[in-house]
Amino acid sequence: MGCPAPKIANNGSGSALMKSPLLCRSIVSAVVRAVPCAACGKGRVSSRIVFLSDWGSTGNPRPCDCFPEGEDMLESRQGISNYRCPACGESYNTYFVEYRWACHGFK
Repeated sequence: MGCPAPKIANNGSGSALMKSPLLCRSIVSAVVRAVPCAACGKGRVSSRIVFLSDWGSTGNPRPCDCFPEGEDMLESRQGISNYRCPACGESYNTYFVEYRWACHGFK
């Protein structure tokens, strides 16, 4: 429910689903009823995301998944997301940090 790509969102899918809370609720309810285990998901609550920093190393390496003699480095970046409530029009800012493991090849 979070893809902001125009070819997806312009068809009423992806992030455009967030404009229809009742449809979102019925989709999630149908999934929860259809699967025997716990249902989890990920959604984008805003298409207005600004990254405050580029990806940077946190200084925490681990053994590389690709190269036996290499290392992966934990990287992070900070961002801010603006969400406007469709019901009341209030605007909220959410600050967040994203993390990823990036292959840095050989040591």
